[in-house]
Amino acid sequence: MRFIFFSLRDFKVDVGESVRIYGLLNSLAATGNEVVFISNALRHEMFHPDIKHYYIGCDFQQKRHLQGYLALLSYDYVYKKYNQLFHKIKLALEAVN
Repeated sequence: MRFIFFSLRDFKVDVGESVRIYGLLNSLAATGNEVVFISNALRHEMFHPDIKHYYIGCDFQQKRHLQGYLALLSYDYVYKKYNQLFHKIKLALEAVN
């Protein structure tokens, strides 16, 4: 089975969220599933070697702002404000297919 995951995290610091993501992705890959991970991760040593990584390449530190804007404002405004981020995500998704 093929699983595609997405995260804006860069995985520079191993905290609770990172550990949970490692566990989920690694267990799926270890059982023979195809796992694709789209993220800002540059370090891959904590990931199972069979995981296919696609790098977004966008140092994103405004996750809370993005979530707030998406909750309160129109999609058009948010898309224009974060156009570079969405463009890089779109490129990564196209590469997966």
